[in-house]
Amino acid sequence: MTLINLQHIHLAFGGPALLDGSNLQINEGDRIALLGRNGTGKSCLMKIINGDIEPDSGTILKDSHIKTALLSQEVPEHMTGTIYDVIAGGHVPVLDDQHDEQHKHLQTEKTLSMLGVNGDAETATLSAGMKRRVLLGRALVDDPDILLLDEPTNHLDMESCDALLAAIDSFDGAVVMVTHNEMFL
Repeated sequence: MTLINLQHIHLAFGGPALLDGSNLQINEGDRIALLGRNGTGKSCLMKIINGDIEPDSGTILKDSHIKTALLSQEVPEHMTGTIYDVIAGGHVPVLDDQHDEQHKHLQTEKTLSMLGVNGDAETATLSAGMKRRVLLGRALVDDPDILLLDEPTNHLDMESCDALLAAIDSFDGAVVMVTHNEMFL
């Protein structure tokens, strides 16, 4: 089943076109890698898929029930709160209040277990690699249909990279990633 279909996407930001008539179709279970030099529009395409920016022109066909989650390149300098709180913060309420809190808790605990992290630890004390792992958990907490990974191995140590690979392997949705890491690819 097609999750999203981008047709004739143009994006320029007032200068040379980053995307000039680009087409992309993402289907259930796809594993897609976007490769190219820096500055060629890969991250912008990810942001278009995630709904963070609009293209200058083109058509985006996507069912309103399709959920996307983006793990961006940047790690926020000042992450605060516990790992549990940061991961739970990625939850988007869809049920009534009473059931939603229970659903959020269950999803957060499931994600903590999958990543093998302690939810009580304070994020301010974590290494950049561990913060990336927590941000991955935040992206995964609501079981998105499409997981967007923009340079996911930046700042990761080998243990965190292995955890990321395990999370992707167990993830049933589609994955679109930008990476320059040939070993990871």
